[in-house]
Amino acid sequence: LGLSSLWYGVRGQGSTVASNVTARLDVAMLPAYVSSANVGLYSVATNVSLIVYQLSNTFAGLVLPAAAGDPDRGPVKVVGSLWASLVVAGLLAAVLGLLAEPLLELVYGDSFSDAAEPLLLLLPGAVLFAGSSILAAGVYAAGRPFTATFAQLLGMAVTVVGLFVFLRTGGITAAALVSTASYATVFVAMLIAYKGVSGSSWRSFVPTPSRVRDLVR
Repeated sequence: LGLSSLWYGVRGQGSTVASNVTARLDVAMLPAYVSSANVGLYSVATNVSLIVYQLSNTFAGLVLPAAAGDPDRGPVKVVGSLWASLVVAGLLAAVLGLLAEPLLELVYGDSFSDAAEPLLLLLPGAVLFAGSSILAAGVYAAGRPFTATFAQLLGMAVTVVGLFVFLRTGGITAAALVSTASYATVFVAMLIAYKGVSGSSWRSFVPTPSRVRDLVR
């Protein structure tokens, strides 16, 4: 049991590493290509956008044991949690997007109002990244941590290639777009992965009144 648990953790650790690289590599690479002022603006935009992700990532810690402990209803719980996560993350992102400039000025000062543009570009990806954390919990619950790692590695690859290709000419705007593309890649890859490991149909991911009622039983 001990060796099995250790091997499970080793396989899953790559997902955590790749996720952190995907979320932070853009900030790490920026100083080589843009001014320190733009690095500051982008760092603020990234930190604010990841509020959306962190909320769902915390919730994912509850989804994993709930799904693993109830294999029969595990897919229902994961998909229902995915719906809830996307709704909450979407609403939070909408509020942050609508109030981006005044909020940034209030919290960080007038000099950071220009962080609103990259923030708006990052928020759609942050919503999808939030959803991917729930799907990753479902993949882990199915006993397939390396599958979750592979999905994160795809996103990391998009980040690395996209930043090297576009960062020099596109600056923080390109960095934000690449990050959103990377987050979207992780979400799609994780969705496909969870469908595969759970045996769910694509139709089951579409919220309907009957499926919502089944979830709350």
